[in-house]
Amino acid sequence: MLESLDLLDLSGCSRLASLPNNIDALKYLKSLNLSGCSGLTSLLHSIGMLESLDQLDLSGCSRLASLPNNIGALKSLKSLNLSGCSGLASLPNNIGVLKSLDQLDLSGCSKLASLPDNIGALKSLKSLNLSGFSRLASLPNSIGTLKYLKSLNLNGCSGLSSLPDKIDELKSLKLLKLHGCSGLASLPDNIGELKSLTSLNLSGCSGLASLPNSIGVLKSLYQLDLSGCSKLASLPDSIGGLKCLAKLHLTGCSGLASLPDSIDRLKCLDTLHLIGCSGLASLPNNIDRLNYLIVLNLRGFSRLTSLPNSIGELKSLKLLHLSGCLGLASLPDRIDELKSLKSLNLNGCSRLASLPDKIGELKSLEWLNLHDCSGLASLPDGIVELKSLKSLILNGCSGLESLPDNIGGLRCLTMLNLSGCLKLASLPDNIGALRWLYALHLTGCSGLKSLLESIGELKRLTTLHLSGCLKLIDFARIPASIKHLTKLSKLYLDDCKRLQCLPELPSTL
Repeated sequence: MLESLDLLDLSGCSRLASLPNNIDALKYLKSLNLSGCSGLTSLLHSIGMLESLDQLDLSGCSRLASLPNNIGALKSLKSLNLSGCSGLASLPNNIGVLKSLDQLDLSGCSKLASLPDNIGALKSLKSLNLSGFSRLASLPNSIGTLKYLKSLNLNGCSGLSSLPDKIDELKSLKLLKLHGCSGLASLPDNIGELKSLTSLNLSGCSGLASLPNSIGVLKSLYQLDLSGCSKLASLPDSIGGLKCLAKLHLTGCSGLASLPDSIDRLKCLDTLHLIGCSGLASLPNNIDRLNYLIVLNLRGFSRLTSLPNSIGELKSLKLLHLSGCLGLASLPDRIDELKSLKSLNLNGCSRLASLPDKIGELKSLEWLNLHDCSGLASLPDGIVELKSLKSLILNGCSGLESLPDNIGGLRCLTMLNLSGCLKLASLPDNIGALRWLYALHLTGCSGLKSLLESIGELKRLTTLHLSGCLKLIDFARIPASIKHLTKLSKLYLDDCKRLQCLPELPSTL
């Protein structure tokens, strides 16, 4: 009755110890799913008789110690998933005869220390996943014969010290993942021969001290991730030859002392991450030539004291992240020329004393984060010209004494966070003009003495934080108009130690 079965799914049958002896009777079986069968210790020899089988999933069979020697008889097999088979100590030598196999997943096979030499005989293989193969010390040279291989995942292969020279023969390779290969000290000089490579992930390769010059001839490379390569002291000038590079991640490259001048030749670059590059003191002056740059992330760039004035030329820039740039004392005058900028993050720039008067020219700006800019005493009047601004974050601006009188002109503002603005004594009269405001945070504004009657005009306000407003003597000083906030659903008054009474509150609370 079951001889015509083409799919058998036994996934998650954790008590299954073995398969029936007559499983070879399923002549038409194409897919066998045994994932999560953690009680399975072995496979019968008869499994090699399933001539139609094209998918075999053994992922999570953690007690499986070996594969049957005749697995090479599965001539139709296209996908073999052995991920999480942590008990598997070796692969049978005849695995290389699986001529139809295009996907082999060995991720998390922590007992495996090597691959069979004939792995290169898998002529149809397109994807090889060896992530978490922590005992792997080297790859066989025969890997270079995998002419159709498109994806090679070596993430977490911490024992891998080098790549074989023959890797340059992987002419179809598009994805090379080496994240967390902490033992990798260098890349082969011929890595530039991987003409189809679009993504190279070297993040967490903490032993990598340099890149070969040939990396600049990877003409198809779209993404290069060097995050956490803390020993990397420089980038080769040849990197400017990466004509298709769009994403460059250098987060945590603390040994990097400078960027090459050739970086201006990366004409397709749209994302540049320099988070925590503590060895860098400045950006190259020619950064303005990155005409398509959309994201510039300089978070934790602690030695940065200024930005080049030429940054105003980055007409495509949408996100500028400067949080934690502790040495930054001012913004360049030409920052107002960033007409596409949507997000400006200055969180923790404690030396920043003022914003440029023309910041209001940033007509596309939607998010401005000035959290913990403790040196900021005031905001320029021109800030009201930010007609697209939705979020203004000023919490922790302990030196801020007042807001511009015309703050109500920010007609798109939905969130205003003033928590921890200790010197703020009052809010502007026209704050009620912020008709789209739904959240007003005044927590810890210990200098705030009263709220204005116009607060009742904030018809869309849903959240009002007044916790720790120590000088709000009683709610006779809070306008009775608060009852008109018909959308208000959250009102925080904890630690208002001098609170004596409450006015009539909205029925929505």
